[in-house]
Amino acid sequence: MSENKDKNFEQRRIADDNWQRYVRARDMRHKEYVERAKRNDKMYLGDQWSERDREALEKAGRPALTMNLILGTINAAMGEMAKSQADVQFKPARGTNEQAAKDMNYVYQYVAQQNGLEHLELQVISDGLILDRGYYDVRIDFTDNLLGDIKVTAEDPLDVIPDPLAKDIDPATWSEVFITRFMTLEDIEAQYGAEKARDIRSQYTEPLAGDADCFEWKTRTFGGEEPTTEYSASLDDKDIKRVRVVERQYYKMRKVKQLVDLESGDVKDISEKMTANEEKLKLLLDSQPNITMREITKKAVRTTITAGYTVLFDDWSLYDTFTIIPYFPYFRRGNPLGMVSNLVGPQELFNKVSSQELHIVNTTANSGWMIEENSLVEMDADELAAQGSKTGLVLEYKKGYNPPAKIMPNQIPPGIHNISQKAMMSVRQISGVNESIMGMDRADVSGVAITQRREAGQIQLTIPSKNINRTRLMLAKKVLELVQKFYTETRIFHITDYSEPEQPQVEHAVNVPDETGAVPADLTRGKYDVVIGLQPSRDSVDETIFSEAISMREAGVAIPDHIVIQHSNLPRRLEIAEMVAKVQGFGEMSPEEEQMAAQQMQMQIEAAVKEIEKTDAEIAEIRARAALQGAKAQSLDGYSEYAIRLSELANKKDMAEQQLRARVALAELSARRSELQSQRASATKLASDMLKVENDSRKAMAQAYLNNKPHPTQKETLNDQTR
Repeated sequence: MSENKDKNFEQRRIADDNWQRYVRARDMRHKEYVERAKRNDKMYLGDQWSERDREALEKAGRPALTMNLILGTINAAMGEMAKSQADVQFKPARGTNEQAAKDMNYVYQYVAQQNGLEHLELQVISDGLILDRGYYDVRIDFTDNLLGDIKVTAEDPLDVIPDPLAKDIDPATWSEVFITRFMTLEDIEAQYGAEKARDIRSQYTEPLAGDADCFEWKTRTFGGEEPTTEYSASLDDKDIKRVRVVERQYYKMRKVKQLVDLESGDVKDISEKMTANEEKLKLLLDSQPNITMREITKKAVRTTITAGYTVLFDDWSLYDTFTIIPYFPYFRRGNPLGMVSNLVGPQELFNKVSSQELHIVNTTANSGWMIEENSLVEMDADELAAQGSKTGLVLEYKKGYNPPAKIMPNQIPPGIHNISQKAMMSVRQISGVNESIMGMDRADVSGVAITQRREAGQIQLTIPSKNINRTRLMLAKKVLELVQKFYTETRIFHITDYSEPEQPQVEHAVNVPDETGAVPADLTRGKYDVVIGLQPSRDSVDETIFSEAISMREAGVAIPDHIVIQHSNLPRRLEIAEMVAKVQGFGEMSPEEEQMAAQQMQMQIEAAVKEIEKTDAEIAEIRARAALQGAKAQSLDGYSEYAIRLSELANKKDMAEQQLRARVALAELSARRSELQSQRASATKLASDMLKVENDSRKAMAQAYLNNKPHPTQKETLNDQTR
């Protein structure tokens, strides 16, 4: 009984401490950030007037225009940043090899494709530009795989509270980070168990029950609906609607045992499960003389999750670092900033000035009348005021009176238009997104000027682009950390190879042991360098290659036609490219086609030989006839007719011999080409067979390893990872 009481007291103390730390972080500028982020979101979506200002204008009969310049500006900036995507490459640094780095690249591609990282990145970029902050959350998910898969999500920036005392963008320098959101009791029961949900349900008498930031209540009524009146019922008459769940990740000192590689100097933490198995640990140390063990005190991540006074989870984290990866478009010593915050003022000014311009135009078009008393026929002044603005109005006035006259309205002040132009230009200048980036240049602007202005605008977008590259680097390092810690088994991945026009599915195995049982390309060992490059986005890569290929052909580079067709937008372009390649001689001929071509070439050579023989016979016949007859007949030109005929036949023979030599040379070239193609095909087939045998061997070894390894239950896996 005493133990349960002490345990409950300790649990309550942990929950209360977690809540107080959350309140401290919330009150240190996070409340102000939430208000600013909600305002920025409304400005982007077009809800740019406060209810108070809108009601005041409606009562005064004035318009409240919304001319949303922020929407197009932010969309242009996001489009400019989304034109290129990250090309993440892992390079072996220490204690690893090229094959392991290649496997790591395959694993990262698999993680990116499974999580839709391209779309998540666009969401994080939009959060950063609009809400000042964007966040990834990277964890291990055991839902569909007992061994665990890397799960990447985009967190709502309003739910994440970074360390209020941090000054650097890297979470490794933070002391803590909060992730908080409202959850229903049903969700808590499904995720943390029914006992936790019952404990929370019984807290309606606790002090935190009256805190609206901790509990949301719904009133029990006959209709089952919540009343629209203000809070008046007692807590006894209410049920918990939702409760705030606070997850705090923080660093805490902890004693750990580590394995030290005396050759490379690398260290690796030993899990508690392995530490408890002294026999296995001793066997490991004895089998590898270059490995030793040490015990140190280091910072480790601890996770505490609470709801009210209930502790949902409190233990050492599965991860070595925080799960949160931030993106801040602009960052200055603990002050993150997006793009919308500085555009709010110019946008509000533009809306107000535009509304005022419209109001002036409306009042100018409906100015009043000047009339003499009792001068109107069958109409009084009140009727004229009501109908005086109608189109086609006919006024009849009495004879001898002055005609009615419109009151001259005030002219629109020229300063109003100048202010609206200044507000519009301020949006462009502050954001750096000019008309060239938005594609809104005038028709009379030269292409060179458009290019220069676009490049100038891109310079102002350099900082957000550099910071998203830093976020990509932190994300790649986080994925590397999880792979080295959790992807310890032999695994087989299937990814889509987008670098090939056919985009085939590629199967790849990692952590495959060899015949001796060792793993030559062990992903869990060694250090890697991460290189972040840029490449065109997948949606525009074909258009980019197509335009570059056309430009190179115009410059004189002999780009084959089938290469251009492969990257076009033609339907069935791969089949067309293959047909064009065969017609132009780039494709490989089948044995039947080679045999037919050889027969045609042989027939052409034989026909040329017969033509030469026929010409020789004609020459011999003419010479014999001239010798027998001794003819001396002269042509009109003074030449012998036989001599002319002999000259014609000699020329004909020379041409036929030249054609024959050309055909023979072409036949020899074709034969050599066929021989080279045959050798290349044999070498390619041999290499393909060797690669297939190697892949089949790796897959067979991987499958045999998986079949012989006992499969743990989900509970055992989760417990092992927790330890």
